[in-house]
Amino acid sequence: MNVKSAFYDAAAKLHARKLPFIVHLILGLPGENRLDLLESIRAVNQVQPFGVKLQLLHILRGTDLALLYESGKLPVLTQEEYLDLLISCITALSPNICLHRITGDGPRKLLIAPQWSLAKRNVLNRLHALMKQRNLRQGKKSWIPFCRRFWSVVKKESKRLKNKIFQSRDLCLRTLDTNSTCAKNVRRNEDNYEPGTSYTL
Repeated sequence: MNVKSAFYDAAAKLHARKLPFIVHLILGLPGENRLDLLESIRAVNQVQPFGVKLQLLHILRGTDLALLYESGKLPVLTQEEYLDLLISCITALSPNICLHRITGDGPRKLLIAPQWSLAKRNVLNRLHALMKQRNLRQGKKSWIPFCRRFWSVVKKESKRLKNKIFQSRDLCLRTLDTNSTCAKNVRRNEDNYEPGTSYTL
């Protein structure tokens, strides 16, 4: 299973269990361009998580990335480049998805680059100013595709979970007095079953 398939599979299983989840995206990864990043946003829009965190790539001391950066093989984003990418992500992101983070600051003692990320307030103020100046908001340029294949997987997973619960119920009933309170609760819960809920015995 490739990374993309694993992402959709995990999201489908979480939806089937009615578990809210958050997607974490890092901007500025080596070898990733704007189109790749927007494709990731499109995938997020498809699976409709509870929220998303957008994070700048940090170069920290003692890491492989630090070695690449110090050898000149890994460029880092300037503040303006990051803000430009960030605005593209925010405007392409569904307004139904909560933004939990739009920047970050690495540990001051470990951070090699970009140093401008330490001034988080400046980054946020500049972002607000640019979006106001360009008359932009979250979701203004978003396209929220309905992925029939993905949601069919969610439905299939929900059905599988339901069958698994009912198999456990049948095993439970075979070991119980059918007139006991416990057995009656099991049968009652069958009629009100929803993925992500639990039975009261």
